[in-house]
Order: sequence, then structure tokens, then C-alpha cells
Amino acid sequence: MRMRPSCKNEHGLTVFFCTYQHCTLEHYPSEDPFFSLVRALKAAPKTKVVLVHGGDVQLLRYAELVRFNPSLLLDLSMIIMKYEGSSLDADLAFLFRNFDRRI
Repeated sequence: MRMRPSCKNEHGLTVFFCTYQHCTLEHYPSEDPFFSLVRALKAAPKTKVVLVHGGDVQLLRYAELVRFNPSLLLDLSMIIMKYEGSSLDADLAFLFRNFDRRI
């Protein structure tokens, strides 16, 4: 994700950013998408962003980013359904107990 350094949230729009990165090798990111997102967020710090798909298998990493940044919201709808019965269930339970805001 590339954003111009001067990007601003001039129109008050909310951005929905997909955190699901799994795909064929041909299209798989060659750099860490998390840090690409962080760079974009720093370029437009007032932009409201919904992190769709909850960070996927990196749920806690994205949850910690959301925890300290009030303009971010973590969407868990896909992760709740897709990873039922996995170790992410325990992570989700932890988040609901401890990070009850913006998820």
C-alpha cells in the first residue's frame, strides 16, 4: 500500500483496509504488509481505518496496534468464523476480556 506523504483525511471518510494477505505466491507480498500499513497510517494519522479480517493469523499484532490508536477499529467477523476451534479462539477470548474497545 503506497500513500503520498501529504495524504490527509480531508473528506472525513473511513478506510476499510484488508489485513488478509494469503494468496498465490505470484501475488504474495514481498515485504511485511503490517509495516506498509503503519507507514501509510503515519502519513495520514487522522484517517479513520477499519482493519478488516482482524489481522488474520497475526490477530494479536494488529490488536496491539489498534489498542494504542483511537482512529483504528479491528473487525473480527471473518476471523471468528474461519478459525473456529483453532488457537485463535483463545486469542479472541483474551481480546474480549481485555481489549473491549474498538474490536
